[in-house]
Amino acid sequence: MLITIPIGARLLHIFYEAPSYYAEAPFRVFEVWKGGFVYFGGLIFSILFFAFYFKKYRERTFWQTADFFTPILSLGTGFGRLACFFQGCCFGKNLDAFWSFRGLHPTQLYLFFWEAGLFLILLRLEKLKLKSGNLFLIWIVTSAFGRFIVEFYRNDFRGQMISGFSISQVVSFILMACGLCLFVALNKLNIAFKDSNKKS
Repeated sequence: MLITIPIGARLLHIFYEAPSYYAEAPFRVFEVWKGGFVYFGGLIFSILFFAFYFKKYRERTFWQTADFFTPILSLGTGFGRLACFFQGCCFGKNLDAFWSFRGLHPTQLYLFFWEAGLFLILLRLEKLKLKSGNLFLIWIVTSAFGRFIVEFYRNDFRGQMISGFSISQVVSFILMACGLCLFVALNKLNIAFKDSNKKS
């Protein structure tokens, strides 16, 4: 993940947020110290990579591994947003309220506290011995939901908007929809398997 996350995050930034900038001077692709990473690019690239890896080698199921790493992913996402706060990126719109930071919505902190709360909930759920994949999918759906909402309060450049929504909101919606469908499918399969065992 230390490799797949930055690669995926960098690729989405290059090909969606600023393709013309990198087309003018391709060597800029390697100037990572200047920033230019998109969280969802790293997440999706990592999921696809590990899905391929476990399908091929089958040392452990994809869902078992995903569940194992879920609390770590949540915590890492939260601290990533905290880093954004100190870096000064991913800032929000103007806000006249006591919790504002320099007159802006502290959107980075919104997501940090959201993920911190999810992390604590995931630790509790982990003890319930849920069906493989459920913990990971619960995090995917709830984390994406939080990101979808907070995006309304952001004011930094995030690439071209799609029907009034940022690319992160579009990806969040897709992740929520896919996560819910997979959650239902996994649990329906589990119920069907139990019913078939009872009949036999």
